[in-house]
This record gives sequence, C-alpha cells and structure tokens, in this order.
Amino acid sequence: MTGRIRSVLDRTKKQRGVMVLNSLLIFFTNFAIFLSVPPQTKIFENIICRKMYGDSALHPHPGDDDRCRGALVQSELARINGWKTTSEALPSILLSVAYGTLADRIGRKPCLQLCTLGMLLSEVWTRVVCIWSDTLPLRLVWVSGLLRAIGGGEPVIDSIMCVMVMDVFEEHNRAVALLRLHSVFIVAKILAAPTTAAMMALGSPWTPFLLSLGMIFIAQLLSFLLPETLGYAEMQDPDGNKIRKGIAATNGNLMQKLAQSTRFIVENRNTAPIIIVNLMASITKSSNYFLLQYSSAKYEWSYSLSSLVLTIREVSSLATYLILMPAASAAVRRASCDSVTAQDKRLCQASGLLNVFGFFSVAAAGTPVLYMLALVFLSLGSGFDTAMSSFSTSLVLPHQIASLHSVAATAKSIGGLIAGPLFAQLMQVGLGLDRTWLGVPYIAAGVFFVAALLALSCIRIQSRNLDEAEQPFLQTDV
Repeated sequence: MTGRIRSVLDRTKKQRGVMVLNSLLIFFTNFAIFLSVPPQTKIFENIICRKMYGDSALHPHPGDDDRCRGALVQSELARINGWKTTSEALPSILLSVAYGTLADRIGRKPCLQLCTLGMLLSEVWTRVVCIWSDTLPLRLVWVSGLLRAIGGGEPVIDSIMCVMVMDVFEEHNRAVALLRLHSVFIVAKILAAPTTAAMMALGSPWTPFLLSLGMIFIAQLLSFLLPETLGYAEMQDPDGNKIRKGIAATNGNLMQKLAQSTRFIVENRNTAPIIIVNLMASITKSSNYFLLQYSSAKYEWSYSLSSLVLTIREVSSLATYLILMPAASAAVRRASCDSVTAQDKRLCQASGLLNVFGFFSVAAAGTPVLYMLALVFLSLGSGFDTAMSSFSTSLVLPHQIASLHSVAATAKSIGGLIAGPLFAQLMQVGLGLDRTWLGVPYIAAGVFFVAALLALSCIRIQSRNLDEAEQPFLQTDV
C-alpha cells in the first residue's frame, strides 16, 4: 500500500513538472511568434520601400510614406511573406513523421531540443538578413525554412509537447491536461498583441523583433530542463514489461526500426479518417486569418476596431479551454458508462458541431451584434483540436503515440498550405459580389468541418492488445 501511494505521488510530481515546463515552453515560443509578426512585417515593408525609392526620400519614418502602401511594395511584401510561410511549412510536411518516429525511439526530449534549435537558427537568420539588408537580398529570408528542417518546425514542437503530456497523464485526464496546455497558447496570443503594439508605438519595430529572439533562446534553454517521458506510461502499466520486451526484441538497423514503427500507420484502417479530420480541421482553422479583413470589409470598421472586436473570440476561447471543456469532460465522465475513448469521441463530435454552427453563423451574421455572438459560438468549438488529440492518442499503444501525432501534424501542415490561397481566392470572390456574400469563405469553412465530422464518424474505437507489442491493436467497433 505504501508503495502504491509513493507511486501515485511520484506520478503526480512528474505530471506537475511536465505541465509547468511545457506550459512555459509553449508560452515563450508562441509569445515570441506573435510578438514578432507585426514588427517583422513592418521591417520587411521598410526594407522593400527603401530599396525601391531610396533612403533620402523615406527618412525618418519609411513606413509612413504613401508609396510604401502602394501596389508595388505591397505585392513584393505579400510575395516574400507568402513564400517564407511556405518554406517554413515544408519541413514539417516532409519530416514530421520521421521526427515523430524518432521520438518514439530515442526519446521526446532530444527531438524537442532539435526543434527549438532549428527554430532559433531560423529566426536568427531572418534577423541577419534584415540587419544587413543593404547587402543581402530580402528574399534570402526564404532560407529560414531550410533551417527549420532541424527538428521539423513549430508543428513538430507542438506535437511532441502534447505527446509528453499524454505520456505522463492517465487516459481519463489527458483531455483536460491538453486543454489547459492549449490555454497557455491562447494567453500568449492575447498578451502578445497589445505588447507588440505598445512597443511599436513607443519606439522602433526592432525592439519587439529582437526581444522575440531572446524569448526563443529562453525556450531553447527550457528544453534542456524537461524530463524524458518516453516509456513512462509503460512503466506505470503492469503489462508494460510485455510491451518493452516486444520492442527490445526488434532487431535490425534504424531504418528497419523506423519502418516497423510506422507500419501501423499504413495498415490500420483508422489512419485515413484521422488524416482527413486533421486536414479538414486545419483548412477551416486557416480561415480565421481572414477574420480581420472580413470584419473590416463587411461592417466598414477600421482595422483597429476589427482587431478589438476579435479579442472577444480569443477571450471566449480561453474560457472554453479553462472552464467549459473541462466541465463538459467531467459531465460526460459522470453521465456515461462508455469507455474513456468513446467519451472523447463524443466530445470531439460536440465540439465539431459547434464549429459548424459557428462558421455558418459568422457567414450569415447581418449585424455587428449577431457577428459578435457568432464569434462566441465559434470559440465554443475551439477545443476540437485538443479533444481530437486526446481521442486519437487512446487508439494506439504508448510507443506509437509520437508517430501518430506526427502524421496528424503533417496533415495539418498540408491543410495550412492549401487553405491560404483557397480562402484568399474565396475572399476575392466575396468581395466581387454583393456585401451579403462576403461570408463565402466561412460557408466553405463550415462545409469543410462537416466533412471532418463525417470522417470522425468513420473512426472505429479499438482494443489494444498488450500481449503483442508490435501488433497495433484489434478491431472492435463500438
């Protein structure tokens, strides 16, 4: 009995340590990202404008020159930002599965350290190009994507940190733990926007631009403090020795082991619907980037007012993660006698339906008040990604978790690449029609989420067989 109490206390201590350190790492990386985007755009615009029109004509405030807002400068700015985003997304598409499989073999911690190192080097290179922009072409910032190949980029960072949390939490607590972890992301986003705006208003855009680099460096240091969690769930499982023996008995070189680790991805019937769900959800999520332009165009608001209104959604999302989703999860646990996996699936379906309703409401809202209510409804479904992560994790064995989430990260990255030009084109279609049709992108987003829910319904809940370490799991429909 004493040993069991000690085991519970050790697990609680481990959970608390992983949650605190992961939360800090998520906060610093995401705060740095959101802190740097506005000043980076401003600095890029200034460099392009200066090269097109010369220093003397633009001093002392290059960005205030009307020519910097002209089509030539803005077209080049859009081109540089667009291809920079694409170059940074490609490593996660090409390498996330490999890094996820590697995390299942050598550990989560070393892979996370590689991720933060690649991100740091990428951001350093971007600032080097900007500092020496008189000598270096600005388009060299596209090389930053190559440096993100070290670790795979932000999608791999997010995936591995979620996996580390799921390694140390019991199945019935994973969804709430992930919701709390993701709430840190939202807090970072809420705090970064006014911080960078104030810094840019009071001084140079270089202040937040360089400060963000320091915060990424802090995240790199934090990655060395994280404990290794690979195999922790198996050690807590009385049948865990069977799994570890099965893995240890696997012979061959690294490539053979990687092939064996990913075999279940190809063979399992749930892989395709999981990929479709993550792909469709990622596409719809990208429509949020156009909400600022959509709000301003439809309701004739200034960008500052539109930005202020959109904070309603961020604050509501934070409340969803901290209060509503944990409460809904607890209510489902009390009311249902189904397995934890089946309960997680129902939470995903409920969250998905709220997203469908939210997107259609945003498209149909005819007045500012209705639009604000639609944003609140949309925020109620913001926990879908986290609920889906918890649900899909319960479908695989512990040593397959990172591989599965890497496949999901790849699907999300592909969705992000598809969504950018798709929603930009749909926005142009809406702008070319009557103002009532400006919501076309959000009608499309709602349809995509319907497709995600249909794919979710095709996922079958399965029983894992611990006697066969390399057999993924048996099919049993629920």
